Amino acid sequence: MAGEGPDTGTGRVESQLTTRSFVQGRRMDLWALVLGLTAVWAAVLSRLDWAGVTRGILPVAVLSATALLCETFPARTPFTGGGTISVSGVLITATVLLLGPAAAAVVGFVATVRIVDDLVRRTSSLRVFLLNRVALSLGGALAGVVFVALGGVPGRVSLGIDLVAIVVASAVQFLTNALAAVGYSALRIGKRMSAVWAWDFSFANLSFLAYPVIGTLFALLWVGVGPLAVLVLLVPLGLSHLGNVKGVIRHEKLTRSAAAMMARVGTRDNFTPEHSQRVADMALELAGAMGLSPQEQELAFYAGYLHDIGKVEVDESIIMKPAGLDASEYAEVQRHVAVGEQMVRGLPLFQTGAPWILHHHERYDGQGYPNKLGGEMIPIGSRILAVVDAYDAMVNDRPYRKGMSPDRAFEQLRQGAARQFDPEVVAAFLRLKHVDVEPDFVDKARQRAAQDRGRLLARALPAFKGLFTLLK
Repeated sequence: MAGEGPDTGTGRVESQLTTRSFVQGRRMDLWALVLGLTAVWAAVLSRLDWAGVTRGILPVAVLSATALLCETFPARTPFTGGGTISVSGVLITATVLLLGPAAAAVVGFVATVRIVDDLVRRTSSLRVFLLNRVALSLGGALAGVVFVALGGVPGRVSLGIDLVAIVVASAVQFLTNALAAVGYSALRIGKRMSAVWAWDFSFANLSFLAYPVIGTLFALLWVGVGPLAVLVLLVPLGLSHLGNVKGVIRHEKLTRSAAAMMARVGTRDNFTPEHSQRVADMALELAGAMGLSPQEQELAFYAGYLHDIGKVEVDESIIMKPAGLDASEYAEVQRHVAVGEQMVRGLPLFQTGAPWILHHHERYDGQGYPNKLGGEMIPIGSRILAVVDAYDAMVNDRPYRKGMSPDRAFEQLRQGAARQFDPEVVAAFLRLKHVDVEPDFVDKARQRAAQDRGRLLARALPAFKGLFTLLK
C-alpha cells in the first residue's frame, strides 16, 4: 500500500496514479484529529445505557459476526492504493433500529476489524487502526441517539411511525463516518475536503444510499423471523457489494489505461508526466472549488493528467527544444490536442472528457486553437485546464526558460482574464491559492477585454475604409 489512510467502511482517497505530489507529513495534526475524535467517542459512550447490550448479547453477537463477514470481502477502491469499501454500514443501521445506540457502537467497532489485515499482517498504523474503529463506532452511537431522540423505539421498527427518525439517523451515521475519513485524508495529503469527498465517493454514491434501505428492511425482517434474517440479508448485501465492485473495476480500467498512456510519454522526457500530475491535482481541486459535480471533478482530474498525451506524436526534438519555436514547429505542437483527443476517446468512462482535452488551448477571446472557440462555447473543463496548465507552465522550468515566481504567475493570470482565460475560473483559482480577489474582478476583466476589442476594431476601420474605397 502506498502511504496510509483511513478505511472506515465507506472508502478513502490517495493519488490514483502517483503519490509524488502529495504531502506526507503533518503527523501531529493527524494524531490531534484522531485523539480528538476518540475523546468525543469516549464521551458519547459514557452516556449510553449499556444494560440493553448485556441483555441482548446473542443478537449483538450475530450482528457483529455478520459485520465481520462483510469486512472479509471488501471492494478495493481505485483511488487509494489499498483503500476499501464494504457494506457493513447496513448492519449498523439495522442494529440502531433493533437494539439502540450502545449496541450500534459495539457493532460499529467490530465492523472495521479485518482479522487478516489488522491482526495478522498489521498493514495499518496504530493511528489508522484507531480512527477506523472510532469513526464507525461513533457513527453508530450518534445515529442511535438521534433515532431515540426523534421518537424511535429500538425493536419496534415501524416505517409509518419512525420514517423521519430512520432517515435522519442514517444520515448522521453516514456523515459521521464519511467526514472522519475525508477529514483525515484531506489533512494527510494537503487537499481540500470537497475534492477528497468527490474523489472518494463518486463511484459508489448509489450504493451508499441503498445501505439504510437495506438495513431497515433487514431490521423489519429480523423482528419477524429473528436471527434467521441474516440468511436473507446476504442476497441484497451481495448485490450492493457487486455494485461497488463494478464501479471500482470501471475506474481501475481508466486508471490503468491513463497510466499506460503516460508511461509512453515518460520514456521520452520526465517533464510531461510530472507536469501532468500537477495539472491533474490542481484541476481536481479547482473543479471542486467551482462547484462542479463529482463526476465532472473526476473528469477534470483525468483530463488534466492526459491533457498533453498527444505530444507523444510530436517530434521529440521540438518538445525538448531549448529555444523558441518557429511557425512550422508551433503548428506541429498544435496538433497534440487533436491527437490527444483521439487517443482518449477509446478509454472507458472518458468519452465526455475527450473534448476537454481537444479544447484546452482555446482562448476566451476566441483566438486560440484548434477551433477558435470563445467564451462559454469552450467546455468548462477546458477552461479549467487552461488556467491550471498555464500556471504550472509559468512557475516551473522549461527547456527554454526558467520558471517565474508564483506571485508573478498570479499577475499574468489576472492580466489574461477575459482575454486568454475565463475570468471566473481565474478568480476561483486565485482564491484557491489564497490570493485576494476584488469583488468586481470578473466585471473589470470583461470591461478590459471589451476595450481591447474596441481598440482593435478602431485600428482595423481605416483598412476597411480603404478597401471599400478601392472597390468602389
